[in-house]
Amino acid sequence: MKNIKVIAFDMDNTLIDRQHAARNFLRDMVNMDTNGRLSDVEMDEFIEEFMELDLEGSQDKEILFSFYLKRLNISHRTWMEVDRQWAQELFNYLRLVPYAIEVLDQLSKNYRLALLTNGNAQSQRLKMSVFPHLNWFDITMVAEEYGAQKPDRTLFDQMALLLGVENHEIVYVGDHPVNDVFGAVNAGMQAVLVREKLNEPIEVPYVRVHKLVELLDLFD
Repeated sequence: MKNIKVIAFDMDNTLIDRQHAARNFLRDMVNMDTNGRLSDVEMDEFIEEFMELDLEGSQDKEILFSFYLKRLNISHRTWMEVDRQWAQELFNYLRLVPYAIEVLDQLSKNYRLALLTNGNAQSQRLKMSVFPHLNWFDITMVAEEYGAQKPDRTLFDQMALLLGVENHEIVYVGDHPVNDVFGAVNAGMQAVLVREKLNEPIEVPYVRVHKLVELLDLFD
C-alpha cells in the first residue's frame, strides 16, 4: 500500500470486540427480564437467534428488540425501552480486541489515524470511553452525526475533507465487506478487511487480514 498518509478505522468488531460484549450483556438482560427462567440450552439458542438477527449491530432496532420481546413473551416493556437500555449499558461490557493498543500506538508513529463508525451517536460516543485515550485519532466521526450511514460515500469524502488529504491517501480498516470495504473503495480509498471468516467474495480490490495485529506487518 503506497502513498498512505492516514489509516482510518471502523470501531465495532474492528477495534472494539462488540460481539463479545453483546453476547454477555444480552445474557444478563435476558436473565433480568425473564427472572432466570430460561435453561442453559434455551438461553444459548435464544442468543444465537438474536445475534443472527442483529447483523453485527446493523439491524433496525425496532425489528431487533420487537423480536426480543415477542420471542421471550415479555409484555411489561416496549422495544424502545429495551433499545434505550441497550444503548446506555452495552458499553459497560466492552473491551478492545487483542493488541489494539499496541497496534494504535505503533501505527500512530508513522501515520495519522482517524475513526469513522456507524451507529447511534450517543451510544457510539459512550463506547469510545473504552479507549485509554483518544489522542491516537486526529478525528472521530460517528456517521449519525453527519446524517448518513456507511457505506454512503459522503461520509468518506467528509472524512478526507476534515483531514485535509486526498481520498486516495487514506486506507480504511474495518470488518464489514459492504459498509467498510466497498464504502471505502467506492470513495477512492484503499481498504483492509479484518475478518477471520468471509462467506461471500467482495468484488472490489482490498487487502484482508485475519486479526488486527497483522496490520503491524502490513504497514511495516
